[in-house]
Amino acid sequence: MVIASILGVPQSFVMIKVASVFAISGLKNGHRLTFANPITKKIYLTWIITPVIAMMISYLLIALLH
Repeated sequence: MVIASILGVPQSFVMIKVASVFAISGLKNGHRLTFANPITKKIYLTWIITPVIAMMISYLLIALLH
């Protein structure tokens, strides 16, 4: 998110809040315990998959409109 902010890419406020909760959990409980949580894994997977799906849908829509 820091790199996205430097590049000027807009970030979701909810995403920033969740990342801050992960950061606090990582400091309090340790990063291994935080990353081992199944909910954390699902959220990270969603953060990775969502932009890829959005890019594919955008590409398909552009291809259909041309």
